[in-house]
Amino acid sequence: MPKRTPIEFGEKAVATIAGSPAQLAKKSKELLRLRPSFSPRRSPIGATPGVLHGTSTGNAPPLDVIAWDGEGQVHAFEAEELQQAADALESYRYVWLNIRGNSHLQTLEEVRRVFDLHALAVEDAWNVPQRSKLDGYERHLFLVLNHLALASEEDVPEEQQALLQAQQISFFIGERYLITIQENNQTLFEPIRKRFLDPHGQMKKRTPDYVAYALADAVVDSCFPLLDTLAEQVETAESSIYVRKHRGVITHLLSLRRRLHELKRLVTPMHRALTDLLTLDSSLIHKATRVYLRDCVDHATRLVESAEVAQDHAKSLMDVHIALSSHEMNEVMKVLTIISTIFIPLSFIAGVYGMNFDPEVSPWNMPELSWFFGYPFALLLMLTVGVGFAFYFRARRWF
Repeated sequence: MPKRTPIEFGEKAVATIAGSPAQLAKKSKELLRLRPSFSPRRSPIGATPGVLHGTSTGNAPPLDVIAWDGEGQVHAFEAEELQQAADALESYRYVWLNIRGNSHLQTLEEVRRVFDLHALAVEDAWNVPQRSKLDGYERHLFLVLNHLALASEEDVPEEQQALLQAQQISFFIGERYLITIQENNQTLFEPIRKRFLDPHGQMKKRTPDYVAYALADAVVDSCFPLLDTLAEQVETAESSIYVRKHRGVITHLLSLRRRLHELKRLVTPMHRALTDLLTLDSSLIHKATRVYLRDCVDHATRLVESAEVAQDHAKSLMDVHIALSSHEMNEVMKVLTIISTIFIPLSFIAGVYGMNFDPEVSPWNMPELSWFFGYPFALLLMLTVGVGFAFYFRARRWF
């Protein structure tokens, strides 16, 4: 199953972009290539809408099915064919089908046929990445969210550890069914599955729209640990700045700002899509579920606001870093200027007495050169001038 392009994240990522300007330029190009690219499955210009283009990669994905009657009876199994999930509706009232992988074209075409899904919605589930959104159709709702998580060691090479992965989750919410399509084979919703199988759980008495809420809430909550990690790194950078251990911190802050921007770019449309789902006038979303959706929207709102605060914090730290660097440079230049100002007249005096005029030729040719105290007098004169300048600068509070 193909993996989404990871977004570099964390301290190890910051370490990879430290180095000379030439190395930074090279690493910047590599970082740009890590950003999500356009899908190779995109429909050609002028193609018929709703038709899936491209080819399948890998085998058919696993089909996790949970069927329940809304009164406490539940049956969970892994289907070998999509028709088994549809047949479960004859014995049970509701069905949740989770397709762990969207790269098998025949599977998506078959799920569209079996459950009578709209072709445009299935095309968006196939042609990733899509922005988070909500589309309403005659028989079902189509919701797109992005699940964010840190890449595990088996997902990425060792040199790209601590990366952030964004995975599109497509929801098809019907009256008696819920279909979710992931991008890969990960078991993202195992906690929700356990709630179904819990003998004392209430999930098996809920409707598909409530299950969709529970999954959406899990997707939103998965972003908070990532945001906390980024915010903690921003605070660490702030401490480094104020204790004047900020060598290379500007590179770190730029990296954090880009990651916070990427996080905000993903969660802002997700908040908008959940808000649309809450306010949508549809019989597929029951009144009892809207109460929980309101709480999910509140979580998404807090997530967006926290991302904005962290991003502004990183930006302000960059300004502080630049101001402190300028202040330190001004202090250095002030000290050098004062030293230069003091030594300019001393250099003048030394230069005057370094002229090779013979006092025997003329009484005006530096008669003090023949004086017994001539050399001590020149040193004392230079010391007096230097000390005088120092007291003058001190009196003017220039240092």
